[in-house]
Amino acid sequence: MSNPGVKILAKSTNKKGKIKRFVIEDNIGESIHLHMDNMRIDFTINEFLHFSQIINESFMNLNILNGYDISDFDINFLKTSHRYLDKLLKIKKEKIQIKDLLCVTHIEYKSVILEKIQKIHHSPIYSFLKGVNKDFINYPQYNYLGINNEARLKSIIDSIKKYGYPYQNNYIILFNGQNIIRDGQHRAAVLAYLNNENYEIDILRFYFKDKQHVLNFTTQNIKRILMYIIRKIIIKVKIIFNRY
Repeated sequence: MSNPGVKILAKSTNKKGKIKRFVIEDNIGESIHLHMDNMRIDFTINEFLHFSQIINESFMNLNILNGYDISDFDINFLKTSHRYLDKLLKIKKEKIQIKDLLCVTHIEYKSVILEKIQKIHHSPIYSFLKGVNKDFINYPQYNYLGINNEARLKSIIDSIKKYGYPYQNNYIILFNGQNIIRDGQHRAAVLAYLNNENYEIDILRFYFKDKQHVLNFTTQNIKRILMYIIRKIIIKVKIIFNRY
């Protein structure tokens, strides 16, 4: 039976890593394919689930997460932070006031997407919850397909009201000395919305032995603006040359 379609379950590329290409495909009607560079491994669904369980048990045995279970963390967080985990020293549960939490937000400058760090009370999510800014409703979701922003926020509000925070060990996560939220920005905005800014919550802080994880968007934003200017100059030069 030929497969009627292929669905990408996971995909990652890394130009500097030992493995440049990693893809997991659901070949509907056939099998699961795992691609690592030029190598392909074929699984039946049951084989793939068994393989996933073995990987999970190996992850726990290696104790990369300092005694925490992999299921305690959002899979998208693990995917984006995996390049730092081999430098992880410890994970500590700490307390912090909501007013001290920072988040990464995006702004648009002449069609260039820039990133900045701001207080959680100034974030688009919090502004939307307070009824000040409705733009967040159209903010694209990359990690949670099939659910819009309003529905996602409502589910978090309902969960916190019913089960409290944290639910099932899903803590807001910070790295080293920075109070920038690495996972849990929606939860932080909801907690800020439901409580006063001096409200104290538990968070997990990951401590690393180097500074690869440190966020500083100044250089990155300058590069993006320069690339925008260069593209504009190239377009104008082409127009001038085409006239002659």
